[in-house]
Amino acid sequence: RSRTVPQDRRKNRGAPDSTHNTDSIFQENASSDIQRLALRLRRGFQGKRTMLMVLTVLMLVMLLALLVYKVFFVVKGIRIEGDSRYSQEEIAAASGVEDGANLFSFSSRIVADKITLRLPYIRTITVNRTIPDDVLFTVTEEEALFWTELYR
Repeated sequence: RSRTVPQDRRKNRGAPDSTHNTDSIFQENASSDIQRLALRLRRGFQGKRTMLMVLTVLMLVMLLALLVYKVFFVVKGIRIEGDSRYSQEEIAAASGVEDGANLFSFSSRIVADKITLRLPYIRTITVNRTIPDDVLFTVTEEEALFWTELYR
């Protein structure tokens, strides 16, 4: 029987006690191990670098969002439209919205509920935010269903 030996094993074939052949095998294994280790380290550094870049970009985006939230959308005026027996100051005070507050820090529905609870002669109130810095309250007054005259 004849046995076929692959080409790469033929050239390393020799006497089993030959130091030349074992050194070359050791050198091949060592160099491939070093190359694999170097590749693994490179991939590790690339992953850390990518993670650092992602964290940096995320922090910059959060800082920009905070800056926009605190600087640009600040209430500078409260306008009130419609007929009401209450003064504009009374309606603004009942709303709880103050100058300097953020335009998106309050719920329109909750503000409308506060106003109608504290000021009973208001039937409906609509709260609109006008970008960049105003809040508009549109008031509809409650109409009397009946009335009576009292004499002394």
